Amino acid sequence: MTRRNLFYAEETYSSVGTTTLLLRAFESLITLSIFSRVLGEFAENKAE
Repeated sequence: MTRRNLFYAEETYSSVGTTTLLLRAFESLITLSIFSRVLGEFAENKAE
């Protein structure tokens, strides 16, 4: 493996890692919003 290939492999790996992190953050945001919506509806039902 030449030095250039190694550098390219590291670049690709780091960008994939960043994308994975972004997807995880987005996923947890969606989960949190759904969870809070469900909790909100539950609280409203309790209040009635």
